Amino acid sequence: MKKLFYLLLTILFTSFILITACKKEEEEDIKKNPVISFIKDSGYTYEDVELEEGDTILVGINATYNGVDKLDVLTITANDQVLIYSTNLDKMEFEYGINIIKSEPQTEEWVFTITDKGNLSANVSLTLTKTGE
Repeated sequence: MKKLFYLLLTILFTSFILITACKKEEEEDIKKNPVISFIKDSGYTYEDVELEEGDTILVGINATYNGVDKLDVLTITANDQVLIYSTNLDKMEFEYGINIIKSEPQTEEWVFTITDKGNLSANVSLTLTKTGE
């Protein structure tokens, strides 16, 4: 009876060791979007603003990769028209500044989008509204 007990105990222990040793830890590698934000230093515009036609503002963005895929593409659009499309950045961090001159439309929505090599993206936007009308 003791032999049967020890045999059973040995089989259970061995099975436990084999199952534990062979079991793969499958952690799903959940990729996160890159991070983009407006530069909020003095002299930069980072919120919706009212301007007169012809006024100039400085807008800057700071982008950081997700820890896996480097940053690849910067796209800047105004009212759904692509103004800047810069590819092959191949950077972990990226800072970009642009002077914007308020043009004729009553409102302009500017969207700054960063896309990484894994094709994940993030964006920030601001709206410029023309004063006096």
